[in-house]
Amino acid sequence: SVTMCLFMVGGLTSCKKRVTPNKVNRIILNDSWKIDSFIFEGDEIEQEYDGVRFGFYDDGSILRLPYLGIRGKWSMGINRKPTTLYISSFQNFLFTRFNDDWTVKTVTKETVQLESINESFTNSITLKRVDTE
Repeated sequence: SVTMCLFMVGGLTSCKKRVTPNKVNRIILNDSWKIDSFIFEGDEIEQEYDGVRFGFYDDGSILRLPYLGIRGKWSMGINRKPTTLYISSFQNFLFTRFNDDWTVKTVTKETVQLESINESFTNSITLKRVDTE
């Protein structure tokens, strides 16, 4: 609550909602997603994915939509600190960049922000929900 936030010591703690594996599961399984932002090894590459949507499914698959034979796998770690989204098994070159252990930084009904630190680079993806009509 707002009252609790006012009494937090030193302003180091915010009142944003926690990212939990269950919350991430609930949100990503709804609708489909597009890449709003993708920084990979220091380069902004989201334009390479214009028009591409993704669907996350209960069976652990991620499909590029419309489905053109491009698929990967996903699973959630069980820990909350950090909450981790594991993406693997993409074979297509453009999509192998997703194969990583991603820390879920924020999750809302509209966006999911992921981050992965590899060697000297911090990779980040922001997924945006696509309204399905």
